[in-house]
Amino acid sequence: MIEGYRYVRTPAGDVVSSRNRVAWLRARLWGVTATDARRLVTTSGRVSKQRRRLLEAKLTGWEGPRLPQFEHGIRREAVIAAWVHQRFGIAPSSLLCAGRDPRHLATPDGIGEHSIAEIKTSVEDLDGAARTYADQLQWQLHVTGCDRVLFVVEHRDTLRRDFRWVERDEERIELLRTHANAFLNELDRARALLVAAGDRPVDRRELRDLDLSGPPENAQARSMGAAAG
Repeated sequence: MIEGYRYVRTPAGDVVSSRNRVAWLRARLWGVTATDARRLVTTSGRVSKQRRRLLEAKLTGWEGPRLPQFEHGIRREAVIAAWVHQRFGIAPSSLLCAGRDPRHLATPDGIGEHSIAEIKTSVEDLDGAARTYADQLQWQLHVTGCDRVLFVVEHRDTLRRDFRWVERDEERIELLRTHANAFLNELDRARALLVAAGDRPVDRRELRDLDLSGPPENAQARSMGAAAG
């Protein structure tokens, strides 16, 4: 564990890691992760159609199906991470990091003294994958405070490996932050609705009535201790 980063901890004080999948998934339900960030907003800066499904996933804890390509990525990640460590000195990591706002979360695949790494397996080339995961990379930089991230892509079929350094884009980070905070406000409202309902079943239409049309001006997320464990 490298000093200088903020890590999410369990109530017992242990750092949350994806190796403890139950604790990791539970902690992620209370915040916006790098994977979430790219589902909130389109390239043009508009609210994504995936945002509603993300809200429901946060409320239910539903992970979605484990696709074969996902399993392939898990198998290859350790091999690629070892290569990254040897070549660039960025150590493999499975730790859940938090930003200055404890509900802004990310789990980089590698953490170094001054930079992080993200690993993907894909059928896209490096340029295509960089476009697909651009917001995920920027959110990781936002959470960790780093100036650049090493983005490594291994082709799923040929195992060809390419990489590039991606620098911070402050304007895009601010857009993602605003959308994320608006989403967290809606998530809090939805959870309050469920708590108020008690044992009464909540009609899905009640959740659909929540306004997810876009981030309000100066949207601010309420800090919740649960985000840190």
